[in-house]
Amino acid sequence: MEYDSYDLVTMVASLHHMEFERAISRVKLLLRPGGKLIVIGLSANKSIGDWTLSGLFLPAVRLMSRLHWEVREIQVVTKVPSQSLREIKVIAGHLLLNCKIKRGLYYRYILSWTKV
Repeated sequence: MEYDSYDLVTMVASLHHMEFERAISRVKLLLRPGGKLIVIGLSANKSIGDWTLSGLFLPAVRLMSRLHWEVREIQVVTKVPSQSLREIKVIAGHLLLNCKIKRGLYYRYILSWTKV
């Protein structure tokens, strides 16, 4: 099967709604050599470390929520993430050689990868 190729694929708060390995494998097919994948993803708090970091980030998260007039009921379908950041790093590391993942606020992470 032949695919179009893209310079950039972004996934913002959507990857946790999909089967991770299948979605990433599809993106790899869609990107041209030199193309980038950028994911702003959500991860689950599963370990003591995850919960501790989330707790440490809480004051900044609450302040930013107030500054941006954030509301709780956003009236869209949501799904709680099922994979921890550690699990995501392991799977992504196998699928995306040299990908970079860093933790963000609000239990988010940023994944970036360039196809060779």
